Amino acid sequence: MAFFINTLIQLFALLSPFGSASVFLASTSELTAAERRKAAVRATIAIIAITLMIYLTGRHLLRGLGITLDAFRIGTGVVLFLTAISIIRGIDFFQKPKPGDDFAIVPFAIPITVGPGTIGYLMVISADVQDWSLRISTLAALFCVITLMFFLLFFCDWVERILGRRGMQVINKLFGLILSAMAAQIVMDGVRNVLLPPST
Repeated sequence: MAFFINTLIQLFALLSPFGSASVFLASTSELTAAERRKAAVRATIAIIAITLMIYLTGRHLLRGLGITLDAFRIGTGVVLFLTAISIIRGIDFFQKPKPGDDFAIVPFAIPITVGPGTIGYLMVISADVQDWSLRISTLAALFCVITLMFFLLFFCDWVERILGRRGMQVINKLFGLILSAMAAQIVMDGVRNVLLPPST
């Protein structure tokens, strides 16, 4: 249960449902309610497919590329820290979609929602966690966060009325701080394992 809760918090910070909902709301302002809901469904399906593919093949990809887990930990930690800074400072790297663009998949599902930080984290945890009960807990946490994101996207106009844009921004920045601490911990673990490898 402790592993599930910890993974849930980390994935929540990475996928940032409230932050993604804010981007989705702003970028679909010209769509009708029905078109926005269809886009929410397409985006959710794309996010599930992308995250599952990364999580299930991540460790094999690392092995095939000859990259050590600790090297990937350090690289992922740096990317996560930059992601956290962008969340906290509210930097917008993405433009609104042009007419005819399938915004729900690109760039919303990837790379806005499933960005480099999320990809790195999923690959690290895929390679690091071998116990099947923990892997199932990871998948359960992932689906919990994606389910919450689906409801936030599907009913984003209602969520904005209840929380307001400022409320969504406060929640987003709070989890940005959590993400920065998580990034620091991942880097420290990688550096420690490189400098002080576990005895065999």
